[in-house]
Amino acid sequence: MKTKIGLTLMLGSLLAGCATTNFAEDKAAEKRRVVIDNTYHRPALPDWTRDGKLSWEEKDVIVFKAQHTVRGDQRVDSCFDLAKMDLKENLVTEISSNLRGEINLASEGMSEASETAITKSFTQQLEADIAGLKLSEQLFERYLNADIERIDCFVMGKMTRRDYEALRMRVLQNTAKSNSELAQILKHRQLNFFNRDLPQNTSKVQELKSVESSQANVNSQPEN
Repeated sequence: MKTKIGLTLMLGSLLAGCATTNFAEDKAAEKRRVVIDNTYHRPALPDWTRDGKLSWEEKDVIVFKAQHTVRGDQRVDSCFDLAKMDLKENLVTEISSNLRGEINLASEGMSEASETAITKSFTQQLEADIAGLKLSEQLFERYLNADIERIDCFVMGKMTRRDYEALRMRVLQNTAKSNSELAQILKHRQLNFFNRDLPQNTSKVQELKSVESSQANVNSQPEN
């Protein structure tokens, strides 16, 4: 019993020591970072630039954030351009992952090759059509860290929930029109993708018929 207690106390001491060390390292890193300038010419930027969230909701708006870091001798405008690219990539990744998770292709017994093709189609369509995303803010901060100059660029984009859902629907419909397996899954499960409050208030049955009709036209075309 004494041995177990001793080991427990020793483990607790080690964990406490690690936590103290990590905290000390974080504080030391903060001290090494010296801000030279930023957008607001103030000691610190807004809190949203510091937290780890890439997206969050504000009432009926979805907010996306991205950050990019470049060397201190590079142009701030170029840094912002790279951050904007990251912002779009974050949106593409979130919606694509959201669609895959909601459909849950693996549970439908779909082959890995088909699942990969559908995921690729989601990504390609999103990259070509990101309508509704509006840049709302961009900030930079130039600083020294261990005597090395860097620039952090932060961008924030916003999309209404309505535009977000409309984009999801377009991507899903367009993919189903060219993929018979996905069209059959949607027809069988009758997902709620087609019953959302969107600008075109079409019914789920109408949307499914559109998908089936398009797929039938593709299948009826003679092969070369």
